[in-house]
Amino acid sequence: MEKFNLTSGYQFSAGLSVLRPIIPLAGLLYLINFGNFKLKESAPVFIVVIILWFVYELYQVFKRRNFEVELTEETIRVNNEVISWSEIQSFEFKIAIGTLPAITLTCIDNNKIYIPGALENLAYVKNYIQSHVNLKQK
Repeated sequence: MEKFNLTSGYQFSAGLSVLRPIIPLAGLLYLINFGNFKLKESAPVFIVVIILWFVYELYQVFKRRNFEVELTEETIRVNNEVISWSEIQSFEFKIAIGTLPAITLTCIDNNKIYIPGALENLAYVKNYIQSHVNLKQK
């Protein structure tokens, strides 16, 4: 049984994305308090939107942090989905970075499972999948 997560460098850069909403929030609060902000009655709406953006970024960071691919002789597990090798109809490999899908597994029931490009040892995972599915690469 082998487990692979997203690369630590990608997880770090994704963690920094939480800081993006803080900059507009700080700028908005500065304009409200010290600047000549004409839309003071709309400020609460802007603040709520920025806070929702912050919460969304936090959700994305935890989702990326918990992403995991587990390979065994009988199955592959991508996050919480466990698929036996016999259920995989085909797979496609693309060159991708970040969370863009590098490997797409198509199951017999046409369910598609995506493995992102920022996965540790992506080439090894690709070769492992190729050897267990016994299909030609598209």
